[in-house]
Amino acid sequence: MFDHILSLNLKIASLLILVISIFILFRYWNVNLSEKNSDVSNFAFFCILFTSGLDIGLIMFPLMEFHTYKGSAYYNLNPLVIEIGFWGGAVWLFYFVTTFYFAYLEPKFKIFETKVMRTLLALLMLLTCAFTAKLFVMFFKHYMPSFLVEKYPYLFHHFDIVVYTIIILGCSALSALRVKFIKILSFLSIILFGCLIVWGILLIFEYDSLTRYVDTLSHGVYGYVTNINKFVTPMNNYHQFYIYWWFSWSLMIGKFVAGFIPKGTKPYKLFCFMLIVPTIPLSLWFTVVYVFYSTNYHIPNAYLVLMSVVGVLFVVNSFDSILRVSSELIGKSYNKITYKKSLLISYVLLILFFIGYVGLTNNSEGIIKIDYTGTFSIIIIYYLVFKVAKNKIMR
Repeated sequence: MFDHILSLNLKIASLLILVISIFILFRYWNVNLSEKNSDVSNFAFFCILFTSGLDIGLIMFPLMEFHTYKGSAYYNLNPLVIEIGFWGGAVWLFYFVTTFYFAYLEPKFKIFETKVMRTLLALLMLLTCAFTAKLFVMFFKHYMPSFLVEKYPYLFHHFDIVVYTIIILGCSALSALRVKFIKILSFLSIILFGCLIVWGILLIFEYDSLTRYVDTLSHGVYGYVTNINKFVTPMNNYHQFYIYWWFSWSLMIGKFVAGFIPKGTKPYKLFCFMLIVPTIPLSLWFTVVYVFYSTNYHIPNAYLVLMSVVGVLFVVNSFDSILRVSSELIGKSYNKITYKKSLLISYVLLILFFIGYVGLTNNSEGIIKIDYTGTFSIIIIYYLVFKVAKNKIMR
């Protein structure tokens, strides 16, 4: 019963995001979202947006998921279409709405200027980050090249992977000390991700043909566009998991990315940036791995190693952006705390939430679920809609 209520609430929230997006484009289409960030280029903004809004799952999940996307539960759609729909296109509406709010409406309404709202947002961010860390632990063996797992099995026990993840979180905390580090990691991640795509296309050209790649890509994109309505609300439980995940990320991404919007950006441009631009590299990448999967291609070890490196960089990028924003929120809520102290508090809370999700010796010890975190985010979004609407009516 409780799960059914959460599921119904998720569908309502997903439709609400669509309605709000349309309203923003018609009501505010020509307002300026930023007057101060003139030093942030469009490319820099894209790099920060793309690497902060995604993680290692982008790199590794497709190879583990393609074979499961079968049957009426997925409307008998091509697995590539499903992957594009789960990661790209319409799901970025969540980020569009929250980024617009923090860039344009929050300076006017100042809902997150209170200690309670800042603290709740910081906790939500850390809970979301902790869940991503849990996924990293769960699929760590799949992220690593198989020859490493087979050669050094004693390095891949659950407790050991938890320790590795805590170390990576520590590296992310160090990166969060300076925005400069976040920008450098974002650029590096995008460059290496681009290398993965280009190298993958060259491998396909070497053992097959570019015609297969182009045909697969065009069919995947066309299939998604013509079936985009099927991705607005959850099509099944697994899609529901993804949407909970994106809702959990949405407020953090909006809060973080709003601080980097190039000067003079308008909502329609932000809309294109968030829905169209990221979907292009996502589609290129998913097509590479789908061709590998559908042709049973034996991926070279060197390529698998680069996939792992890029994936870990994405993890660090997403973690450091969350840690930085949550630390700033905690610091503003409690004025006597310096940024370094608030960063330490955020790191400790993140570790506690992480262990709450994943446990120490096995996953069954975890007591926190992404369903609860996603619902927590949805409730905050409902509250924002209520406060903004009430303020508009009172005026």
